Amino acid sequence: YYPSCALSPTTEWVTACTSTTPNATATGLKPGHLYQFEVSAINKEGQSEPIFTGDPILAENPYRPPSQPGEPKIVDFDNKSVTLRWDKPKNDGGRPISHYIIQKKDKFGGWFDALITDDQNCVATIDELEARVPGLSEGKWYQFRIIAVNKAGESEPSPETKPHLCRHKNLSPSIDKGQAGSKTVRVNRTAYWQIRCRGEPPPVFTWWHPLHGELSSNQDYTVMTEEYQGGSVTTLIVHHAHPDDKGTYTLQAENRNGKEKIDLDLIVLDHLPECDCDMYKQGDKGCSCQHSYTGKDPWMAVLTASLDYFNGGL
Repeated sequence: YYPSCALSPTTEWVTACTSTTPNATATGLKPGHLYQFEVSAINKEGQSEPIFTGDPILAENPYRPPSQPGEPKIVDFDNKSVTLRWDKPKNDGGRPISHYIIQKKDKFGGWFDALITDDQNCVATIDELEARVPGLSEGKWYQFRIIAVNKAGESEPSPETKPHLCRHKNLSPSIDKGQAGSKTVRVNRTAYWQIRCRGEPPPVFTWWHPLHGELSSNQDYTVMTEEYQGGSVTTLIVHHAHPDDKGTYTLQAENRNGKEKIDLDLIVLDHLPECDCDMYKQGDKGCSCQHSYTGKDPWMAVLTASLDYFNGGL
């Protein structure tokens, strides 16, 4: 038998192959091109009239790359690795999936291969797969995505994970002492602390006052907590501070791995009462009333300095 082929639309016929049986494999075709074929039988007496294939045939791979894997989820982590779990592609492209490529990127870089799975580092269930990605750097942000591979090639990448901070999974609370200083306010003014605390899981906070006990949000106080990857932030606002609000506040941060406490002092300065004496009316520092400047009240010093300025003393 003498099969021949030609590009479609028809060009010059060329011999594709020969065979002694009524079947044959034509090689050397160009992927993506359409071909037509004819077959002739040959014996000692000569060559028969050819028979032709019907519609043109597209030269293509009989199987395709897999479809996109499911979005990976981070199911476990520590300060050097993450464990990802994802769904298998809905379509394997007609060929078994040989392996998966796990890619990662940090906050400022591009995608590159972090792990190629095999039977040792990848665990499979009926619908899901799981693998641990080592070699991460603590304190860096990462994202991950999955590519499935079969004999035809690579799938489209899966959706990437949300950004993940490489950190300890279990970490006892550590309060940022630099944000935990004492405060001084005048009466009826607002005092405000916002303090960060590392810890995993994110710590839970408790505020205490020696007179008011455990604090919660009400008309006098606002207590807030906001979690982030690797810790949480607590905020305490003292509204319209009263003399009773002064004292040493205690903040405790606690999670399953431990707890930590710090003390913070609040000083509330009394306001200056109204007075009709010469000190207030004429700026007379020689006034002998009980509110005159004696050197003991810092707010009186500020007031007299201001009076000096406006009376042309400076």
